[in-house]
Amino acid sequence: MRLFKSFWMLVLVLGLLLVHPLVHAAEEDETLHVYFYHETTCGSCDGTSEFFDIFNAQVGDVKEDYLYDVQTVNTFKEGGTERLEEHLKTIGKSRADISLPCVIIGQEVLCGLPEIESGIRALFLQYAKTPSSTYVDLPEEGAEAQKSDEDVFADVEVPKDSAYLCGFVTLSCHDCEQAEAYYETLPETVQIDGKEYPLVIQLFNIAEPEGLEKIRAMFTAYEVPEEDQLVPIVFYKGGYIAGASNIVDQLEGHLTNGDLLGFRYPETASKVEPLQAKDLPGIALTGFINGFNPCSISILFLLLSLIMIDKSRILKVGFTFMAGKYVAYFLLGIGLYSLVAVLDFVWFETVQKVITVILIGAALYLAVLNLLDFFAVRKQEYGKVKAQLPERFRRFNNNLVKKVLKDQNRKWLLPIIFLAAMVISAGEFLCTGQIYLGTIIYMLKRGTGGMTLTVIAFLVYITAMCLPQAIMILLVRGGANVISLTEETRKRFPIIKFVNFLVFILFAVLLYRISFR
Repeated sequence: MRLFKSFWMLVLVLGLLLVHPLVHAAEEDETLHVYFYHETTCGSCDGTSEFFDIFNAQVGDVKEDYLYDVQTVNTFKEGGTERLEEHLKTIGKSRADISLPCVIIGQEVLCGLPEIESGIRALFLQYAKTPSSTYVDLPEEGAEAQKSDEDVFADVEVPKDSAYLCGFVTLSCHDCEQAEAYYETLPETVQIDGKEYPLVIQLFNIAEPEGLEKIRAMFTAYEVPEEDQLVPIVFYKGGYIAGASNIVDQLEGHLTNGDLLGFRYPETASKVEPLQAKDLPGIALTGFINGFNPCSISILFLLLSLIMIDKSRILKVGFTFMAGKYVAYFLLGIGLYSLVAVLDFVWFETVQKVITVILIGAALYLAVLNLLDFFAVRKQEYGKVKAQLPERFRRFNNNLVKKVLKDQNRKWLLPIIFLAAMVISAGEFLCTGQIYLGTIIYMLKRGTGGMTLTVIAFLVYITAMCLPQAIMILLVRGGANVISLTEETRKRFPIIKFVNFLVFILFAVLLYRISFR
């Protein structure tokens, strides 16, 4: 029963993954959390010093009596705005309801330094009695914001054959004024490898919404670390320079070595359309195709052949078996989806791309195996079939079905069949799960934007996958011969294998387009 134990171990691991955030939150229950949000754009400014002066002056005499922490979030830096908006959602407010800087403790918000100064002591002491209510599980710092449907650089054109710089400044910033003054001293053209190029410096003001969108897109594209997410900053093809002093000291060295040639703005518009309701028919078709998998059909035919003596039980036994498979595949699907989603969230982007390459390679490998199987079954050389459940698993499944149905009059026959179907499905997953896993990865890469559509997609897929076998159960109950059905299915193995080949090729192409295009 190793397979049975492995199945429940998987369920246990998935359960721990779901429980982990709750445990993490529980560990924080005794800490009073104070969140300070500010928007500091200038590298020479400290957006938190005034707040901490106020905090220490107002609660300095009582703060040592409580376990507390202060989280400061600069909403200008990558992910900061997303963290603030996520926090506001938890207390039923929006960005329009507050102004920066602000302090959030529990359900209360203090906006502006004067209001913070007058109200933070009372608020601190109020929530010190119920510190658990102040904890908010914010998104990871520096988390990449989702791409919008619009390209924020659509209104900017890079002149051909130019040495190009993209810079950002803001108002009332001494360092920005210093950088702009330095830009004025640069020549209009530069010599690179004996050829003269016009020097173009495109400056954006982050005090304007368009400039703010553009600098955040550049931070993401250039993977700018948080400590360098400030203005002034200037970007060229191969990198960036942050801070007025660094720009003055380093930029000249890049003017004549070719670093400024070939600049292109990053593509910021999302080219991957999220999974929508209109995609459900395609998911259903994929599940329906997978429903003809020989691994599943063969065990169903064995089950039907063993209960043919009492046709009155065919529907009960057959659909109980299908119900067990349905539940098992739903749990496995949702579990794997959640697990891969967690890994996708935790691991770095480079690792994600490596995993995607492996998945694409696996899809192509399975496509080749199914193509080879197509030629083998056309010649009725079934012993050469490669893409199938290993022999020991097939033997285990067959023996399990025979043991379950050995005494067809036992009291708990249907519940036992239901459980046996779940165990068999876990083992079958090595075979039928190939297309299923590909569908799960595809759904993850597309993203649904909500768990409701994800659950519906799984239900649609599994229902469609069970439909062919449900029809076969009804045919047998109506008088069809199992042996005849088996033979008819065997005749169509070449079609099944060739369709599987096409499906895996499609998965490989879609994963490539979603991940690398």
